[in-house]
Amino acid sequence: MLSGKPSLLFVSQNLPKRFASSGVTRLYFFVKMLCRDFDVVVATYFMPAFDKSEDVAALEALGARVEAVPFNYPHEGSDRFSRKLPDRVQALLGNGRFDIIHLERFWMHICLEGMWDSLGIPVVLDEMDVEYKREERRFSVQGADPAARETWERERRQELETCRRASTVIAVTEADRQTLLAELPDLHIVVIPTGQDVAWLNATLPDVVPDVVSDVRPASRSVAGADRAHGVVFCGDYRHNPNVDAALYLANDIWPLVKKQVPDATLTLLGGSPPPELLALAGDDIEVPGWVDDLRPYYRREKVALAPIRFGSGIKAKIIEAAACGLPVVTTGIGAEGLTLERGTEYFVEDDVQALADKTSLLLGDAQLRATMGAKGRNRALEYDWEALYPVFSDIYLTLVADNRKNAGR
Repeated sequence: MLSGKPSLLFVSQNLPKRFASSGVTRLYFFVKMLCRDFDVVVATYFMPAFDKSEDVAALEALGARVEAVPFNYPHEGSDRFSRKLPDRVQALLGNGRFDIIHLERFWMHICLEGMWDSLGIPVVLDEMDVEYKREERRFSVQGADPAARETWERERRQELETCRRASTVIAVTEADRQTLLAELPDLHIVVIPTGQDVAWLNATLPDVVPDVVSDVRPASRSVAGADRAHGVVFCGDYRHNPNVDAALYLANDIWPLVKKQVPDATLTLLGGSPPPELLALAGDDIEVPGWVDDLRPYYRREKVALAPIRFGSGIKAKIIEAAACGLPVVTTGIGAEGLTLERGTEYFVEDDVQALADKTSLLLGDAQLRATMGAKGRNRALEYDWEALYPVFSDIYLTLVADNRKNAGR
């Protein structure tokens, strides 16, 4: 490294991308922020089914060097446990001098097997959500067989062990922080929520929805100006089970109750990789467009964002995203977990199916309430702008490096 900055090895299962699921976008902004203070090397998989060369070029444009390991997922097996990335990471650590390591989620512990005790540099673990907590909640909603519970217990132990080994753990909510501290009282753990690019979300747009880049049907176009008088939207990456559950719960249980109160209401289930059971819902009043290049026109044509999350962990970026667009939000207690928005004035939080439908219908029928709540929610979302979070990044990583150098006498 020739810049004079300290060097950071960023180890990620997923290729960080600007436009992707909230977790993958979080990785992109981490790299963007860290490149200001560090020479960053990103070690990650490159999965042709999901990734493009332009995604690598975008990281290089930030100043990062990308060590992308080709991996034909899922045909080569599990992307969590392939040896390709661990071998590359260990080669990088053997050949180069790094000042700090960033690990995306506890799964990436395999990249440091046999090296933890001899690294001599700090390791930051980003717990985007507490996996065992999310799965425990899923069991309470969907049930689980003995084999699933056995896997959960094994991964729970590994998650806690990886947290224990890390120099610093990043949680995305105070609730997740407290969950881990209850198990590991001496853990050094800080909170960095998943942010949003608020300026981009509020930028002026052309008056057409961009081409739909769907993995389930041909591209199409629609007019963003076709305002939906009583439009409701849910957005999620449907490779993530809590989003599938929430979308089905919304469509099957909540939506009929909304339609009784607002007969002309329409619903958009936005997001990539919708499974067959979601695609089957598409009809006169429900749209399932798949992945889109730019979700802003969809948010702007709708009136309410409804996110009935029943299980999960971490922060629900979809709520901050919708609020940052000025869209009033209705969600559940789990959906609201870790958020600083004020309940009842900046968004609605309900757990009863009828109450979720009632609050959604109330907003659909009251333009002034929508405008007031939307404006307050947008103002609160400014706290989650990535630029506002940058000083937290800088302090955590640079302090760890400085302390380690001091202790090592460098």
